[in-house]
Amino acid sequence: MLHYDPRTGSIECRLALEDMAFGCEREVEYEAAGPCVNCEGRGVDEGDTCAYCGGSGTMLLPRTAIIELPPGLSEGDVLTVPCEGIEDGVTVVVGQDHHPVFKRDGLDLRTAVNVEEFLLQEGGAIDVETLGGEILVKIAAGLADRTVLRVAGQGMPAREDPGHRGDLLVTVIAEAAKPDLATGGRGVDRVVAGGFALVLVGLAIIVATVLVRAGADVCEPSEQVRCVRVTSTTTVEVSADEQEERLDLMAIAFGATGLVVTGVGVRVAYRGYQRIREDEAPVQASPQ
Repeated sequence: MLHYDPRTGSIECRLALEDMAFGCEREVEYEAAGPCVNCEGRGVDEGDTCAYCGGSGTMLLPRTAIIELPPGLSEGDVLTVPCEGIEDGVTVVVGQDHHPVFKRDGLDLRTAVNVEEFLLQEGGAIDVETLGGEILVKIAAGLADRTVLRVAGQGMPAREDPGHRGDLLVTVIAEAAKPDLATGGRGVDRVVAGGFALVLVGLAIIVATVLVRAGADVCEPSEQVRCVRVTSTTTVEVSADEQEERLDLMAIAFGATGLVVTGVGVRVAYRGYQRIREDEAPVQASPQ
């Protein structure tokens, strides 16, 4: 909640970049003159001067209001917004909170994206975050490290004309690709297929582990039955609890192996899919 400072007649309002771009509402807490709560505006109480308001019939009362802030704001903008009980409205001084992704450059926004080297060399599609969410951007082949791409219309709206927006300037930073995935446009289908195969193998290991563990028989020792574990040199009696523990440990080991294989498969398939969707990228970026 924002607080109105009657000494300065203004409100300090810090906003996220998204709120500055698209507009927002804020609740304001302030004091404004209103009828005295004791004498109800008459100025007298039982024939005497009202002790609450000193005979004026008014007093400062706490109030709240919702103010609307327009789109296209900038750091340091000063607005005057109406508030009930304050004749000329209140002054709102706009400040900008730090944004973890974007830096503002007039109406343009700047950001940086890590891109694998093979995509810079051969072209492809990359995910780029914007104020409105993530978009898929198509990039040309042969881009150099630290190239700045201009994505039109993804910057800040102009305050005078919110329909006009600046651009998003994206610095692409080369990131070394893992050797097994740096296949570029060659064998992409095989990469995806291999990834899915690893996923299936991992899931099969997990399912088999669950089924085998669920169906495993445990020897129950009794007066007539001895349960032993035979090694190369000795024969050791084992209890049912010890057998259960060993089976659980084996199940955990095989299950963890299955999860690792599945995770590797998902990653490989995703990287291959990144290359395939190049042709689906709806936004074309050009070097600045």
